[in-house]
Amino acid sequence: MAGRLEGKAAIVTGGARGIGGGTVLRLAEEGCKVLIADVDEAMANERAGIVRQNGGTAEVLRADVSKEEDIRAMVDEAVRRFGRLDVVVNNAYAPASGGGGGTAEKVSSEGWDAAMAILLKSMYLSTKYAVPELRKGGGGAIVNISSVHGLLQAPGGDDWSLFACLNSLRDVEPTVNLVLDDGGLDGTATHPWTFAEHPPVADVADDQEDAHAAL
Repeated sequence: MAGRLEGKAAIVTGGARGIGGGTVLRLAEEGCKVLIADVDEAMANERAGIVRQNGGTAEVLRADVSKEEDIRAMVDEAVRRFGRLDVVVNNAYAPASGGGGGTAEKVSSEGWDAAMAILLKSMYLSTKYAVPELRKGGGGAIVNISSVHGLLQAPGGDDWSLFACLNSLRDVEPTVNLVLDDGGLDGTATHPWTFAEHPPVADVADDQEDAHAAL
């Protein structure tokens, strides 16, 4: 029996592991062809291998979503390989590094900019480049993976750049929907619960359960 997404094509950023990896498996299970865009090319290829072993279609592109040219390239690559684009799952996340974490007194301007580029600006850019292709296919969806911490701050949490991005994503989502509210396009943000070892998210016992929650 054909899956609900048979013949469709998707991009999952940060799809090598964790929630992104589970999302890749779930999409493929429903018949969707998936491009895994991740900086960890080796792990992404392992994930694609699992999809192929199960009879699905998955390709890999090394992409750094903090770079506009990489986001444009991943959209172009998905269309080149699959002939269309129907779904974009913005899941990529990076740990605070280079001064990205901490309170306002500690966070560096470079770290702040890096966090904003990966967690927030990338979602704007993927929408910018993906929407024309989604429209060509008669509609589609953009799913932005946020966190429960976009709704509330963890007790004792002091990562300004992280919480600022997650809260901004929550507030930006209605504006994204205004842009997408035509031609069968849809945008949504999901807020999964936190993981003890995220990021990178540990290969949790059942990635697919997390993907169900995200989707």
